[in-house]
Amino acid sequence: MEVGEIEIVGAVEVYIVVLFVLRIESTKGNMTHKPIIEYAISITLIALFLLIACDRSEPTPKEIAIDHSRATVVKVVLDTNFLETPFDASLFALSHAIGQHVYITSSNSHYGYMVHGYSFRNGFEQVLEPVIRHGRGPGEAVSISGSNKTMQSDTLVLRTRENAKLILWTSDMKSRDIEIEASVFAQMTSEFALDNGYLAFQIIPHLQSGSLIGVMNLHQENIVYGLSPRVPYGFQPEIRNALSSICPSPNGFVLSFLGDRKVYRIDYNAQVHQIMALGESDPIPNPHRIKNPTEAPGAKPYIPKMQYHNGLLHVLMDDSLYLLDLESQRVKTVIHFVNREDERMTPLEFSASGDHMIVRIGRNRFYPVQLEPDWY
Repeated sequence: MEVGEIEIVGAVEVYIVVLFVLRIESTKGNMTHKPIIEYAISITLIALFLLIACDRSEPTPKEIAIDHSRATVVKVVLDTNFLETPFDASLFALSHAIGQHVYITSSNSHYGYMVHGYSFRNGFEQVLEPVIRHGRGPGEAVSISGSNKTMQSDTLVLRTRENAKLILWTSDMKSRDIEIEASVFAQMTSEFALDNGYLAFQIIPHLQSGSLIGVMNLHQENIVYGLSPRVPYGFQPEIRNALSSICPSPNGFVLSFLGDRKVYRIDYNAQVHQIMALGESDPIPNPHRIKNPTEAPGAKPYIPKMQYHNGLLHVLMDDSLYLLDLESQRVKTVIHFVNREDERMTPLEFSASGDHMIVRIGRNRFYPVQLEPDWY
């Protein structure tokens, strides 16, 4: 036990003894203002509890402002070579490049399938067979509420809405299910990431009394929790507790919150090790209550997607893609996307694999982009 902890524990013991004596005296009628004393006892104990809790919590690392003014800026022209899906792509389960293919989740069943794959060679020449069938059997889903992929871009991970399972689709075009304990699955939102045998997920709002993030070791089936709520549950703006993006990174995961232009780096114990500010975040107002839920404030997803690829973290922020070196905490390349008239375009998402990347514009238009070596 640290010296500071010993001092606090000793002070707590003294306060408890004193308050216990005061309580006894008040019950004997030897002291006046009994209600005031009881109120003071309650407030003091609560204050001491909070003091101990704060003292023993993990220290929050200092926020680092990332300077990207010296980064190489490149323009990528998104031309007429694109894929336009015959279905509306999902806004909840994003698309992912795996190997030489891109997998796109439809918002509803399309010809009996939920996920469709397209070849990435020479643009989008070849349409693959649909890969995830609509259903309740192995490798099937009635609806898909979230998706991600492993850091090596070799496995697509899908979260079903009805069944307590994750569906894995590998680069060799095989699927398998991972059953998740129902009590754990019930805690998960659609924001999750899976890699190296660890499952990181955002906890649904009404269970966020203590932590925002859970990390489960799938081999040992134990869970650790981290990141205290930024806004207390039941208060507004509660949406500032929600993630806008999460993905695997070396030795852990990276995540970002709605309304933020910051990247949080956590380990497999759900502890924050780095906070990197890529720009100015919206301030979080003082917590307050509202009577009408429809009046709850919103928040912008400034960072809708991230991916670790080729040794750099790719951060889609606003309308540009930032290639960030996590170790040196330096942005190496900033990519702007434009049309043939040199007008800026705002991607909804992206996904990289090997030497190529897809960029999504709008609901169902996907552009192939060749990754250049000098970007890295």
